[in-house]
Amino acid sequence: MVRACPFIFSTLAVLALAACPSHASTPAVAGTGAVGVNASWEAGASSSWYIELQRLGGADIAQGIQREDDALIRTGIHILDWGFAHEATDGSFPGTGDPFHSAAIFAESAANASILLRSYHPKTYSADLTYYSSVVQSYKTKLHSVGLWLIAPANATPGQQFDQPYTHRRYLLAAALGQIGNLYADSAISSAAAQYARNGLLLQMTAGTQQVVYPDHTTHTVSMVGVNPELGGYDVSYQCAGILYSQHFYNICSDAALRSSLRSMMSNGLLWESKRITSSGVLDAVGSTRIGIEVNRDGTLKTPNDQEIISAFSNGYTYTNSLRFLVTAYRYLGSGRAVTSDTVASDGAVNANYDWERGTASTWSISQQRIGADYVETGIQTENDAVIRKGILILNWGWAHQLSDGSFGTTTTPYYASAQFIEAAARASLLLKSYAPGTYGADLTYFKSIAATFASNCNKTGNWLTTATNWPIVQHNCLGSTCRNYALAAGLATTAVAAGNPALNIDANLSAATAAAMQVTGGMNPEGGTSDINTQALGLTYAARYIVNIPASITSTTVKTALSSGINWELQFILIDGSITGTSSPATKTIDTALELGYAIIADPRYVVYRERMNLPEMQLY
Repeated sequence: MVRACPFIFSTLAVLALAACPSHASTPAVAGTGAVGVNASWEAGASSSWYIELQRLGGADIAQGIQREDDALIRTGIHILDWGFAHEATDGSFPGTGDPFHSAAIFAESAANASILLRSYHPKTYSADLTYYSSVVQSYKTKLHSVGLWLIAPANATPGQQFDQPYTHRRYLLAAALGQIGNLYADSAISSAAAQYARNGLLLQMTAGTQQVVYPDHTTHTVSMVGVNPELGGYDVSYQCAGILYSQHFYNICSDAALRSSLRSMMSNGLLWESKRITSSGVLDAVGSTRIGIEVNRDGTLKTPNDQEIISAFSNGYTYTNSLRFLVTAYRYLGSGRAVTSDTVASDGAVNANYDWERGTASTWSISQQRIGADYVETGIQTENDAVIRKGILILNWGWAHQLSDGSFGTTTTPYYASAQFIEAAARASLLLKSYAPGTYGADLTYFKSIAATFASNCNKTGNWLTTATNWPIVQHNCLGSTCRNYALAAGLATTAVAAGNPALNIDANLSAATAAAMQVTGGMNPEGGTSDINTQALGLTYAARYIVNIPASITSTTVKTALSSGINWELQFILIDGSITGTSSPATKTIDTALELGYAIIADPRYVVYRERMNLPEMQLY
């Protein structure tokens, strides 16, 4: 698919989705490193403990690597160390509950973290790589003992019998043993891992249906094609847990035929799961055999593991190249989240524009309606027709106030606001024109007609802005503001593409060159002679969108350099915990968008790290 800008379905999108939000609370960790029930057991308040709970250490290491947070990595190591301190010389964990399965869970997490740490080379700080290497070496030896214990017939035979009803446990063992075999170069352990994977493949269902009674007492027929059975049926959470483990194994598997079979299993399994998630991201868990029925080790009811579900889909897109899986990941990730924090009236008026049309406010601004493009983008990203149409409604409210000359009458800040609006509307036009969803039958004729209308209307406003009479006034209106000049450049350049009017690029380049020349040493883009991190981020977003839509030239190269310097200046205000300094009210989403688009153009890996720092306080990586 041709995209107007690289905001979706990009490599960065997959990287961002590798981190998955966990709606469940994180277990408490004692100062010793013991997690949850294990801390209670250590304190003498519980009669049982489970080595699997220490897998949180592996998640912390992975998250710390994403955020390049040395302290979090070391916390993860501390948690894993507690687990390894309870390992016997034979590789077992004496006293743990559910010894075979619990050891496999812990070993998989620790092995995965070790592989990630083995190749870790941070870009934002000087890490003690010697220390990390020593940790990996230590874990490699300890994990090898666990692997040998897991494959010993005396342990594997009863373990397999206990695991028999659970398909995901085949892939858990494949991942645990496969990664251990990779770390230690032990062919026997690697061979056992491959056999577990093959056993799992044999269990995926290729036919059949199941009758499910819903809370409203209606009966639905659910296809079982693609299901990896759990306790004789399906489970929408463990389906993805098993697929995620299979992906971890896939990453180290060198058998081409087995990898091909695993991809097919992922495709079939995720296709089944995707049909259980609505376009708005709601998971239909009715009929599941385990979540909502079983309890966790701490006695709480099992609920869907959001992080595993989203990771399974985003990784599935990477391995199978099926856009449906990335769309589903975005759907689930965005479930219950507003597209923007703005208030949208039923007729599409945004924020104070609704008050103005009701007569309770004296001013309005066409720039407020630009959020319609955010709805169109999100709707296309999730293939949610209702969200796309809401975006169109918002933009159409703006077009209803366009005059015959292309202006917007009494709007405040008419030139800057108009530039912002046509940038958004032209971007929406390009997206709608190329929209080709794979999960539903959209009315593409309607969307293309809307795209054409938006392009034509944008062209009228672009021509109005650049008339011989208005252009000097427009330029004067942008004096002292880097952001306004970049907004004008982006609005004209995007309209030029959408409307097929390259003449607009002349003034787009003039505005972009003016903005780039305003940048001071160090990368700050001034606004009225001062700095503002929020406005700078907005200007950088417009600079990136100008670059994406303008033909390559000396000016676009100059702006690309200014974009890099501007983002580098912005990074100093993003702290390692994700908080933003330098302003009492940080525009986090705006800053995040600037980094996202900046990475797509400049490919500086630090931008991904800083995005993760802002977005990951609520996330875990598995």
